[in-house]
Amino acid sequence: MERVAIIDMGSNSIRFIVMQVADNKSYHLEYQQKEAIRLGRGMSETGKLNPEGVERALACLHVYKHMMEVMQVTKCIAVATAAARNASDGEAFIERIKQETGIEIEVISGEREAYLGYLGVVNTIDERNYVQFDLGGASIEVSLVRDRKIVESVSVPIGAVTVTDAFNLGDKVTPAAIERCCEFVRRKYEEMIPWAEGLNLPVIGVGGTVRNLAKMDQAQTNYQLSRIHNYIIPRRRFEETYTSIIKSNLSSRKRMKGLSSERADLIVAGAIIINTLMEFTGGQNIIVSGCGLRDGVFFEYYGETYGYGDGYKGPIIPDVLQESVHNYLLSADRRMEHLERVRTLALSLFDQLKRSHGGTRRDRSLLEVAAWLHDSGKVVNYYDHARHSAF
Repeated sequence: MERVAIIDMGSNSIRFIVMQVADNKSYHLEYQQKEAIRLGRGMSETGKLNPEGVERALACLHVYKHMMEVMQVTKCIAVATAAARNASDGEAFIERIKQETGIEIEVISGEREAYLGYLGVVNTIDERNYVQFDLGGASIEVSLVRDRKIVESVSVPIGAVTVTDAFNLGDKVTPAAIERCCEFVRRKYEEMIPWAEGLNLPVIGVGGTVRNLAKMDQAQTNYQLSRIHNYIIPRRRFEETYTSIIKSNLSSRKRMKGLSSERADLIVAGAIIINTLMEFTGGQNIIVSGCGLRDGVFFEYYGETYGYGDGYKGPIIPDVLQESVHNYLLSADRRMEHLERVRTLALSLFDQLKRSHGGTRRDRSLLEVAAWLHDSGKVVNYYDHARHSAF
């Protein structure tokens, strides 16, 4: 068994996860924690990291170091993104972290940041062609994916924290400030990602801002599940939320359902950056990813260390649906003989009755998954497992 810790230190927050890899190569998330540190606060004026943010980050890292020792973590992979990359004192800060905590953090380039975010998405969402963005505190990584391969990728130096500071969007905002900000963001897109204009592809969003927008949409529609990953925000509803955000002040935003109070001062800038990107690319809906850079770090390590199915080595899972079901069955130690019998019978009935039901290859694949998972409800309640499995 192996425990892998991953630390993702961004401009706004620092994230810590521990993944466990069992002896049978199944993996699952064992622990996760996130803290707001605001490293990038004020950096657009000073060019340096926020001093209070530096101390908050160090306090978190001391805690994470202790937790790794208690949890007997065998490997730690730590990365830092735009704030540490762009600040004049970023290098000194990374050295201080090493001296005080013993944690070695790699400051990654914008291109590598985009690539790791892409790995987090391509291995967990079954889309082949899309525009992906990862919005952080000091930058937004935008990528074009064709046939599940990344073909364009650029880190644009605008983020929720830096844009909030530059246009004073933290509290009440004026229409003039909104207009100036929108023009600034669009010029950046025209300058740095001209290949993304008018693509009319699905848009997949990564980062705390888009996750908060999804929670707001779920609250407004009384959505029954709290899951964010793979949630779709229709363009019309996103525009309604966007309008309400830019017309509000800080105190009213803090009362908005679904919006985290710690992000209420940054949501205006974040919403403008995303809305302008949607207009620029011609995207119709936003697919929200709960997986991002830290998941990409894990998939890169796992794929090259352990591989996927049939000995395939590499950071990209060949078939997301099959791999996720396979990993679930291994980690849950299911009764494979019984499940295989149910699967075989279900597919046999499907094939023999195909002339009557006219099902597609995709339907057959989903039936196979349903057969593998038909007993999964037992982890909730054995005596009512059929309903829980169906849900």
